[in-house]
Amino acid sequence: MEAAGDADWDSVVWIDDVLGTDAREWAHIHDQAVLLQKPDPDQGLTEAHVIAVEEFRGSKVRPPGPAAPSLLRRGRRTPPG
Repeated sequence: MEAAGDADWDSVVWIDDVLGTDAREWAHIHDQAVLLQKPDPDQGLTEAHVIAVEEFRGSKVRPPGPAAPSLLRRGRRTPPG
């Protein structure tokens, strides 16, 4: 990925059960849409995560449903905890 402002991508979905503040900081320095998904390690990727990604891909500005905690660049939502 390029430095902020020089990116040649329009959006990114980052799914990781170990998303930390570094991922949130990275998402905030870019103007492009970024969706961060942090699945519970014991449950893995769930249908709620897939739906959130599908919604994100369809709009890139509409936050995902409440079932999938995430942070969305443009219309930011902060994950619980």
